[in-house]
Parts: sequence; C-alpha cells; structure tokens
Amino acid sequence: MLQRLLFSLGTVMMLSATASAEISLGSIDTFDSDNEGWRVGDAGVAPTFNGDNSFDGQPGFLRHFSDGGGPNGKWIMWSLESDWTGDYVDAGVTGISLWADGRTGDDLPFWLGFNGPGGWFFTPAQTITTADDWERFVFDVSPESLIYSADSGGTGNAVDTMSEVSRFEVFAGPGPVSFASRGDLLRAGNSNNVVWLDNIAAIPEPSTAVLGGLTMTILLTRNRSRTRD
Repeated sequence: MLQRLLFSLGTVMMLSATASAEISLGSIDTFDSDNEGWRVGDAGVAPTFNGDNSFDGQPGFLRHFSDGGGPNGKWIMWSLESDWTGDYVDAGVTGISLWADGRTGDDLPFWLGFNGPGGWFFTPAQTITTADDWERFVFDVSPESLIYSADSGGTGNAVDTMSEVSRFEVFAGPGPVSFASRGDLLRAGNSNNVVWLDNIAAIPEPSTAVLGGLTMTILLTRNRSRTRD
C-alpha cells in the first residue's frame, strides 16, 4: 500500500514539474539568462535583464522602473507566456511566490492581476520597501481571495478567470487599482521607482505540500528503521 502511495505521489509531482504547455506546479521564472518573455505597456520598454547576482547568490534578475510620467509613468509588468496561462484551479496553484527589492523611490504597494473569461481580478496589496534588501512575498491567488476589477468585463466570476487565465500581471503604484481598456491591463497610478524582481514561482495547494511532507516523514522513518535493523 505504501509503495503504491509513493508511486502515485511521485507520478503527480513529475507531471507537475514537467508540464510546460500551461500553468503548473513547476512554473517558475528565474531570469538566469533573459527576461523570459515579460513585457510592459505598449508604449514602454521590456523589463531589463540584469546578470548580476541575485538574492540567492546566483546570477540573473529583472530590473524595472517607473518614472512618474510619460511612457513609463506606471510600474507594470505582464506575461502572456504559456507557463503562466491556463487553468490555475485544475493545476492546484493557489499561490504565487516572488522575490523583490525596492531600489529607489517611496515604499510601493503592489499586486498580482489575472485576466480571463471572468474579467480582471487582482490580489490584496503587499508593499515593497526601499529600506530593506531582497524580500520574499507570497500572494494568495485562490479564487475566493481575489478582487474583481470593475468595468473589466467578463462574467465577474473569479473561478472563470482562474480556470482560463490569458494574462498574468505584476503591477505597483500608490493606488487605487483601476482597469484600463487601452492596453487591456490593470494599473495603480503613477510612481517613480526602480524595483528588482526574481524567482516568480507557482505554489502548490496546502494539502499537496502537507502530503509531500508526510511522504518525506514516512521515507525517513523507514530508512531509520532499516538502519536499526
């Protein structure tokens, strides 16, 4: 029975890690050689790849800025890449983890946004500060935690969007969050900031993490038992 359980768990984890056609528990952007398809508004420039060492001592992260006015007045990044689109609900992705470092400017509230058949939805805000070094942020992206952006169209149902995400966005600003039909994106006002960003990763649902921990405990227990024998 134990062997069957471990085999099933291993199969699920391998499929999650190797699936690349759409969002999966293996989705992660580490920016070790380029900006991995991330973009900004139509009038702006792509976030800059920086090859210096990041928070973990490994090379590669993104540098993006907002200048308070003009083409880059607002701090916005977004991805249409396949590993960030698709069915978050079916994939068991209920969180997004990332590392950020505010380099210049005031403390900056930021959000994650998702577009799909339900319209645009976004997470509650967290804040990047310029007083600290790299910091890890974890966002709850389960449908019940998300906020609908008025006037963004769709059904207004978060499950509809998270079951068929077509665009994933990271955006920041003094707020409030609003929908812009030009560019079809979310924004939060002008700001003047430089932010470094790294290791954007999909997080498994808590039950999967607990089960994985339980499996590791079982394996360790079995190994100790064999050692004593």
